[in-house]
Amino acid sequence: MSAPAVRIAVARTAALLGAATAIAVVATASSSASPPVSTMPAGGRFYASLEIPVGIHPTGVAVGSFGGDSGLDLVVPLYGENEVALLIQDPPGQFRVATTVPVGFAPIALAVGDVDSDGQDDVVVACEGSGAVTILPGRGDASFGPRRDVPTGAGPNSIALGDLDRDGYLDVVVSHLNAHQITVLRGGAGGRLTLAGHYATGRGPHEVVLADLNDDGNVDALTADGTGWTVTFLRGWGDGSFAKPRVFHSAPRPRGLAVADVNGDGALDVLTACVGDEVVSVFYGGGDGRCVSMDRLETWPRPFAVATADWNGDGKPDVAVAQEAEASVTLHLSGAGPLPDVTETYWVGLGPRALLAADLNGDGLVDLATANASANSVSVLFQAGQAGPAARPDLNPPSAVRPPLPSEPRKVRRP
Repeated sequence: MSAPAVRIAVARTAALLGAATAIAVVATASSSASPPVSTMPAGGRFYASLEIPVGIHPTGVAVGSFGGDSGLDLVVPLYGENEVALLIQDPPGQFRVATTVPVGFAPIALAVGDVDSDGQDDVVVACEGSGAVTILPGRGDASFGPRRDVPTGAGPNSIALGDLDRDGYLDVVVSHLNAHQITVLRGGAGGRLTLAGHYATGRGPHEVVLADLNDDGNVDALTADGTGWTVTFLRGWGDGSFAKPRVFHSAPRPRGLAVADVNGDGALDVLTACVGDEVVSVFYGGGDGRCVSMDRLETWPRPFAVATADWNGDGKPDVAVAQEAEASVTLHLSGAGPLPDVTETYWVGLGPRALLAADLNGDGLVDLATANASANSVSVLFQAGQAGPAARPDLNPPSAVRPPLPSEPRKVRRP
């Protein structure tokens, strides 16, 4: 499959979910005022890594435009402080905490999109302890309007946005770890959200994503079911409802989810990071919602999150994996085979639990960000590109050098 066809397969799903959600990612975190940004070396494909203190136990990060003048901004839910932190990019290539905003109890995940259709990015937060989502309407000036809380049922633990019923308004889907289900909140004028239904999943869904997996023009839902060791596919009917679940068995304890056409056959595939077996399970799609075959990528211990983008410039999706136990991110770079088989590994803060891939500084290159639960920080890795580190600002103080990571490439491990 050609490079343009790969991009079309992903763009098709982005268009269904809504342009504002194309860069929205699940998140969680914690913060106080605005501590200084510290830096440490990255080297290789990334010219620098910023580590930004954000507060207690961050477990995710999302991106949007909230009023910073130098590129995209970051938002992080503060699990231990019942707040969301806004990190604006100012000057370019550096982030600072601009404000923190109270939300519901135990915010564990968030997503970004224009929920109220006013042209500004909003933040929707899944608050595990409140059994609700909190909506923070963005004003475009690095501040938010009054919050609104909408009940979802007990323990929402991940969140995704998309236009499920094609009415032009973003709908909200949350998963419930202990109830083994997802909940749909239907969007309406002015950002109104209305409970539309609950749908069964596998046991213990840890993450939910939305994509058109069967190429019928409707948004489908996928969950990574950590207790059941499965990935659940729920076909969307285009009216805000879903069909009965179809379950695919994965490696033990799946956590993070990503969707991309990994093998270049024109059909979207599903990847899930499995902390129980040090692998990413890969489900090759048939273009009709079926899993036609399986594979897996070997990782370092406790892979917690996964993202895809083209980092080596060959037009094929590469795979990035955040490894909680190793405080690192590994890039699995595409080659001649159906799966990436050469890797590069980079340090991040301790305990990365969420991973974001986006062009944060507007240079046309995909960067990475992680939320580091043990370090109470967010790490940002900026890609160097063809110019290389010499053409970039010097963000690498020698005193911050850490021991080198192992250099031998990780190979594909077959089932």
